[in-house]
Amino acid sequence: MVIDATWFGRTHFLIVYWDTKLHYVQYWRYTTFKEKAEEISQDLIWLKRNGVVLSGVTSDGSPGIIRAVATVYPDIPQQRCLVHIQRQVLAWLSQNPSTLAGALILGLNQIKNYQEKDRFVHRFLNWRQRNEVFLRERSLVGVKSKQWRYAHRNLRRCRALH
Repeated sequence: MVIDATWFGRTHFLIVYWDTKLHYVQYWRYTTFKEKAEEISQDLIWLKRNGVVLSGVTSDGSPGIIRAVATVYPDIPQQRCLVHIQRQVLAWLSQNPSTLAGALILGLNQIKNYQEKDRFVHRFLNWRQRNEVFLRERSLVGVKSKQWRYAHRNLRRCRALH
């Protein structure tokens, strides 16, 4: 099951429950709420009562969807949609990264098949191990500040998407 939402303006959105095996929309809801766990839980309970059996869920990774699925279907796997991960990486990183680490992460957006995925995962795990110290580097927030923050925050965020 793919659960995804599309916004219309700033206040309305459509959430769709797409059955990937049947290629069919099992349920949809037009609402003014964000992806709230309570509403999504109600939808999932309705699907369950009407005989829809879920074996896994792919979503944008929003906390509301994750929480709702974990509540109604605690034993099924959840994964984040590759397209949503790719969009987030593009938002956080430059198109021309200045570090090799950034260039590798940007390579996530080149994945088009299972072989490329396997190759990327292998490279990513090696990268994460090699760059552990690099990702822990800190810098001062300001000239007069005594506060420190991670120097490569956006790379750290991308790493967390894995």
